[in-house]
Amino acid sequence: MIKLLTVASFRLQCDQNTMADVVMNYGAIFLAFYNHPENALLVPCIENRWHDCEQTLFILALFLHPRHRSTFKKIADETPLTSLSQLCKFAIFYYTCFIDEDIGQLCDEVLQWWETGSPAYGVANPEELAGPLRF
Repeated sequence: MIKLLTVASFRLQCDQNTMADVVMNYGAIFLAFYNHPENALLVPCIENRWHDCEQTLFILALFLHPRHRSTFKKIADETPLTSLSQLCKFAIFYYTCFIDEDIGQLCDEVLQWWETGSPAYGVANPEELAGPLRF
């Protein structure tokens, strides 16, 4: 049991993890705990940690991450939190909180990403994402 906890701890502490990677790690840890003989003790631990997270932001991050988009599409119908209408609401919420009140065609762009995996205006390059965020 200690080995599982150690692996779980290291998976979630990697410096290169994106928010989408954290969601994928939670899923992998949950499955490992679920399949363990002591799952009655372990599964509630990971479920409690997940419930403490800002799930809407993590779900949006998983949906928007190009590497995890296909995984997201596989689980999209599993919960009301992952429906297209909810994703639009999450995108609007975080956009208006952190960027601007004018959402423009944001829902159309979310729909385009959902359908094609191609953003309407291109993907940010690594140089744009390096360093502090500037508006």
